Amino acid sequence: MYETMWALKRRLIFLLTFIILLTGIILFTLKGVLFPEPRCDDGKKNGFETGIDCGGSCSLRCTEDTIPLQVVWAKPFPVKENIYDVAVLISNKNRGSSPRSVAVEVTVLDGGGTVLYTKSATVPAPRGTDFPVFFSNLRLQKKPVQVKVKLVEDKSYALSEEERVLVFVRSQFDALSMRRVMLSLKNQSGLRLDAFPVRVVLYGSGETPLAVGETKVSAMNRDAETTAEIVWPAPFAEAPVTVRAYPIIDPYKVEQRR
Repeated sequence: MYETMWALKRRLIFLLTFIILLTGIILFTLKGVLFPEPRCDDGKKNGFETGIDCGGSCSLRCTEDTIPLQVVWAKPFPVKENIYDVAVLISNKNRGSSPRSVAVEVTVLDGGGTVLYTKSATVPAPRGTDFPVFFSNLRLQKKPVQVKVKLVEDKSYALSEEERVLVFVRSQFDALSMRRVMLSLKNQSGLRLDAFPVRVVLYGSGETPLAVGETKVSAMNRDAETTAEIVWPAPFAEAPVTVRAYPIIDPYKVEQRR
């Protein structure tokens, strides 16, 4: 009788052990289905995410983790009779990320508030710096007085490389001609850079923008140096106090080359 009971218990122990092992094997096999790993596209806030599918280990940055782009100034500049350039200086204070692009819409008004022109453009947003956006050679029938700006940012993603000055630019105003700026550029990115625009703003006293100009620089090999210049149609009445040059380089194109 005792041996019979022991044999029964032993069979039960073996059966329970087998069931436990089988259950463990099934759970291990199906863990990806039953307990999926957190992903950055599963529509849930999980893992190390700080929002739904953003922040933490996800490359997409959450809106609350980024600093919105800001308009520093927007102004029309006369080129010749009834022709104007409109420039907007935008500040991007994000260093570890940047919007993939930003849509910039300008509305130009006269002194009475009448809309003279509306135009938009989608441009890259260099990270951690100010960058100007130009709308060139606008034909306006009245003198523009005010420029309203609307910014619509694309999604922001983390950028792996530390922020650095990709292109060093030295600028010099030609006091002899009074209408030319000479640029010396050096590629410091460690990469070959595709052709890119360089935009220049001339500032007077009190950081008042006086004029804007743009040139395009051909592709630059690693550590290459080159020169460029911008010439305005007519001489300025006085030399600017400050000349600032802004190379416009898409940070995501640089990221792809890393």
